[in-house]
Amino acid sequence: MSRNGNDRDLERWFDSAREADRGDAPAFDRTWGEARRRAARPSRRTGLRLALGAALTTAVVAVGILLLGDRRDRSLSFSDEEIAMARAISEWTAPSDALANVSGVRVSVEIPRLEIESVELPTMTSPRASESGGSASPSRAIP
Repeated sequence: MSRNGNDRDLERWFDSAREADRGDAPAFDRTWGEARRRAARPSRRTGLRLALGAALTTAVVAVGILLLGDRRDRSLSFSDEEIAMARAISEWTAPSDALANVSGVRVSVEIPRLEIESVELPTMTSPRASESGGSASPSRAIP
């Protein structure tokens, strides 16, 4: 496959862009060395920043508590209409509730639990007993 002139022009353009980027980028060894030096020495700024952040957070929370405070009205009163609405809502039942009231069927309102004592495990017969024609005495149930 041969290259046409446009491919060569693009290749030259990308090569020159790559070289320009290399000229602008700092040397890796210098950058890596500076990062290692900074990591090796403890910074006093970190502790100062943490203390300043904690103080600022405490101040914001304190101002929020003072401004918002306890704005609840201790003497709540409801109108007769609101009380009637609350009673109507609390007496509401879903239309499908009638399906749960089938005569003779008990629908549990508890959350089901599965425990090992509530599961009846089958007893197993010994395979040797059935092969030899002997009595098929049940073996231990699986625990």
